[in-house]
Amino acid sequence: YVMCAIMSFFFGQWFIILKQFVLVGGYNMGVSFSFFGFFIAYFAYMTWKTAPRKEKNSSYTIEDHRNYAIRSFSQIIAPVLYRYWYA
Repeated sequence: YVMCAIMSFFFGQWFIILKQFVLVGGYNMGVSFSFFGFFIAYFAYMTWKTAPRKEKNSSYTIEDHRNYAIRSFSQIIAPVLYRYWYA
């Protein structure tokens, strides 16, 4: 999941750069999608990073992991549901 999120961020950035940040919605849409892609990759990575480990000296708690997992899931599901209900 984390690798797919990070790869989709990099390939999405590549596509946006090839289009010179001018997507269907204009420059604003290109910039917004760039930020959105970054946050998808960041929250997926933080979900993995805050997962409980065998070492006890971790500064992250299970609540941190849970919060990042919820953020990651909602970043993915929000545009899907929007497009489903919008159409």
